[in-house]
Amino acid sequence: AMPLASGSRVAAAAGSGRPSGAARDDIGAPSVSGQSACGWAPWVEGRAPVSWDASATAKGGVPLSDASFRGDAARWRFGTKTFASDFDGGNLQKVERVTDKSFNLWTRCDNQGTPHETHHRTWFHFKASGFNKGDVVTFTFPDFNKQRNLFANDFRPVFWEYNSGDNTETHEGSTDSSTGVSDDCTNRADRVGKDSRNVTTYKRIPQPVTARASKSGQFKVSFRHEFTSNISNSCVFFALTFPWGYHDTLSMLDNIDDRFAESGERGLELNKHIRYERKVLTKSCEGRLVEAITIASTITPSASTKQTFVVTCGVHPGEKPANHLFNGMLEFLLRPDDPRSQKLRDVYDFVLVPMLNPDGAFRGHYRNDALGQNLNRFYAEPCATKQPSCAALKALLTQLADNNILAFYIDLHAHANKRGVFAFGNACDGANAVETRTYARLCSLNSPHFDLAHCNFSERNMASRDKNGDSKAGTGRVALFRDTNGSVPHLYTVEANYNCSRLLNETPRATNARGDVVDLDFYEKRRLTDGAAKTPERSASNAGRKYTTHGRKKYDPPLFHGVARALLIAALDLSDQNPWSTVPSSQFKTVNGIRNWARAAARGDRARRKVQHADMESDEDASDDEDEFSGVGVSGSVRNSVSRRASTKKGDRLLPANSHSTKICSTFEGTAGGRHVLSSDNVVWPNKQRLVVYKSAPKWRT
Repeated sequence: AMPLASGSRVAAAAGSGRPSGAARDDIGAPSVSGQSACGWAPWVEGRAPVSWDASATAKGGVPLSDASFRGDAARWRFGTKTFASDFDGGNLQKVERVTDKSFNLWTRCDNQGTPHETHHRTWFHFKASGFNKGDVVTFTFPDFNKQRNLFANDFRPVFWEYNSGDNTETHEGSTDSSTGVSDDCTNRADRVGKDSRNVTTYKRIPQPVTARASKSGQFKVSFRHEFTSNISNSCVFFALTFPWGYHDTLSMLDNIDDRFAESGERGLELNKHIRYERKVLTKSCEGRLVEAITIASTITPSASTKQTFVVTCGVHPGEKPANHLFNGMLEFLLRPDDPRSQKLRDVYDFVLVPMLNPDGAFRGHYRNDALGQNLNRFYAEPCATKQPSCAALKALLTQLADNNILAFYIDLHAHANKRGVFAFGNACDGANAVETRTYARLCSLNSPHFDLAHCNFSERNMASRDKNGDSKAGTGRVALFRDTNGSVPHLYTVEANYNCSRLLNETPRATNARGDVVDLDFYEKRRLTDGAAKTPERSASNAGRKYTTHGRKKYDPPLFHGVARALLIAALDLSDQNPWSTVPSSQFKTVNGIRNWARAAARGDRARRKVQHADMESDEDASDDEDEFSGVGVSGSVRNSVSRRASTKKGDRLLPANSHSTKICSTFEGTAGGRHVLSSDNVVWPNKQRLVVYKSAPKWRT
């Protein structure tokens, strides 16, 4: 088993029985007729959240002594209509009735009413009940966090029409005789629910959102919803985006434990191919579990020289897209029959930490923990008492790095301003700089949504400060990079937007070792529909187009799962061991061809370090006035100039038009914001015969 920093054992290795302390007979996804282990997903998206009262006595739960977390402090009644946020991840401070069809709502700041109170109040999650079928109700947040860039691209919150019939059992709450509605539509903590494909889940509201600054300077967000059910025990949940709570994580891990403990075909298939272990890494300040799981191959025994791939998530509790990215990685690694998953387990041992800030997630915070701390700024010198999850993770990563077996560390986040999915890395030198850029390019070849031009590997980014004045030197990737003297190149923060992509990549077709085309879209669709892993390979004569063009789509959990798979597959491509690779069909042909491109990009980056950068990237959301182009190096002084004239000052370096980089990136198609865009990926390039490295140019583009 891979070493973990500390903690007691929660689940035994694969097939060795139930986890200790989980004596619950009603756990587990019910069997679906004809479903093999191939199409199984461990999460349960259609389960009502666990109430505060139920969480206090549930596995992994702790009593809440804070007066603001009493049930009556998060419930509001207006005649027959009720609002509540007294559940895992719920957030609502106040509700005010304007009319029977219009209500004003205010979100609760992180750590509100405590000495640690902050200005973060973007996240909301609440339920409404008692409305009649056909009622069109307007919900308005008069004083929302300024998220202009998020709502500028038709971002819409999500809703879920829930009735207790969707689950066999609900939390035993009382029923109000005047409404016939249970005062607790939330679920019992020990009820996992149905398979996620067989229940109704959250979806985006159908009508556009109004978001604008008021005359008083406050940011006002308003949306409408039509209620479609008259069922007495129904309610509608609303959230900023697709939610994921602390107890959702526990239920997902319990589902996995039960699957491995099954004596039937499904359990035997998993145990045959996968070695799985679950442990407690540490406990949070309030006593909640911070768990880690290890996934590896049973065929290739773990050895001291086998490399380790670490993935973490949930340090910022309101960044829910990161949770869905994590779930996609976990599901992919637990596939017993997918040749890519098998090869990943052969090459790496995986250590995954699903939730680093369980206190903040349960409390409905957007960014901080129970002590008002942004935990992603404490990795340089974490305190085991005040930042226990940071200290335990840092010890684990340091141990792996000292043993020269840490291959990757990816910390998953979400970004409200910049669209797309992108990565922040460190300013490496030499061969390591080439490897980081090669990995980023491979991600863009495997996902239409990975925005290469928004990636940042600059030294300035490693030392800049966020809006609160906290230095990013305390982030996990930067702290570990400096502690190891830059010996580990693949340390990344991966950011995913809440809403949509800025540009879309045309992804090359995948091929196997014989050169036959592999239809990956067909493969994934068959897994979702019938759980059967049909072979997606066909001869090259029926290959069709060399590239696949993807249509624009709003982000949702299945899309995040696809991006997550691409992050793992890119690592497999990097080692040149992907059985279904897109690299041979790309313009690079081989991974070494991508390294040649990355070598040129790294040379340009080294020259650019001598130039004063006008922009500053951030691991967290940019300022409210920052536009999306800032991610590719557009400074405020240049942002208003569409022409972006080439600078001729000393320090700008001219590149000949026939350089290696321009040969690779020679085909242009369309424009975006005055800049030409490559047809095969999201790279942005100036339209000049002689290319100029601007002071405001992308940080590692030559």
